[in-house]
Amino acid sequence: MATALVGHVLRLITVPSEVVVTTFGDDIPEGQSARKLYKKFGFIPLDELIPNGPEGGSRQKFKLDVN
Repeated sequence: MATALVGHVLRLITVPSEVVVTTFGDDIPEGQSARKLYKKFGFIPLDELIPNGPEGGSRQKFKLDVN
């Protein structure tokens, strides 16, 4: 279901655009499926430092250039 939702949203985007999402960092096992999903759609992980989440786990931004 998540794959269909992300695909649908990406088809609605006006080209050219940049899409940035924030998800759990690599050290959060529960976030691995989200990270894998974003990578499947071509999102690239960014090295930008962002604050940890409220539970203390890391966060990471992913970016997709839609052309």
